[in-house]
Amino acid sequence: MNPIHAAPMPSAPWLIAAASINAAAAMLHLACWIWPSLFRHLGAGQTVAMRALQGDWRPYASATAVALGLSAGALYALAASGQFPHLPRLPALRTVVVLLTAVYGLRALAFPWLKPIFPGNSEAFLWTSSALCLAFAIVHAVGLHGSWSTLGRT
Repeated sequence: MNPIHAAPMPSAPWLIAAASINAAAAMLHLACWIWPSLFRHLGAGQTVAMRALQGDWRPYASATAVALGLSAGALYALAASGQFPHLPRLPALRTVVVLLTAVYGLRALAFPWLKPIFPGNSEAFLWTSSALCLAFAIVHAVGLHGSWSTLGRT
């Protein structure tokens, strides 16, 4: 048996919550394929939403790339939880979860620099998405902290 699956970890619920957050965010991004108006409602801005409605492939490619990254994050968080013995030990498990946590944290703190880069996004969207990313980073960090020694140095 893989040592990561040897005993339940107190951080497992946090990592399962992190996986759920990543999966839900991935599904929201993929839902834009079915409902292109979601681009606007999810804060992509008027320009991106109009491009999607006109059939431009770039908004869909971006949404798909983000969804794939979030799906990978969900898989890694599930594997790190140690509660799914059918999942193999993934390469660089601790490193990937650390990087995912850092990306969410940096995205949360990047609000002042994102506003001029994405002028089509509303201030409400930027504040809300930054707050969500901060919450996501905290959930990942708590789970990571509790499982640090179990995850090893990979």
